[in-house]
Amino acid sequence: MPQVGKSTLTIIVDGIPIPVVPNSIKYTKGFGTKKVRSVSLGGGIVDTVTTENDEDKIGKVLFQIPTTDAQVQLITVWEFGLATHTVNGIDSRGIPFNLIGASMVNDPEINPTTEGVVDIEFHGSPMPL
Repeated sequence: MPQVGKSTLTIIVDGIPIPVVPNSIKYTKGFGTKKVRSVSLGGGIVDTVTTENDEDKIGKVLFQIPTTDAQVQLITVWEFGLATHTVNGIDSRGIPFNLIGASMVNDPEINPTTEGVVDIEFHGSPMPL
């Protein structure tokens, strides 16, 4: 059976639907990285030890928006809210994702041209399962 993916996904920031550039949405749930190391038990016996890095347990949502007056005004609001934003979305599989306690962490470069886009990056708490 053929599989179909969507390129026009949904992003909602603080309850406001945001027009995004198709195929620009990326997210990380923020479960952190794992490190697997080999350890020797002697006598040729080897085992592994797995650890988690709590420092990078950060949920992330990245997307691009077109450069319009309305979008630039939203960027100004997003820049000044530290850990106060909520970013909701639906991915290409129809599965929702939710980032709470989010801050816009990048300093967006505004490209005021007819084809201009702005990169937006929010970081917040790890996303619930």
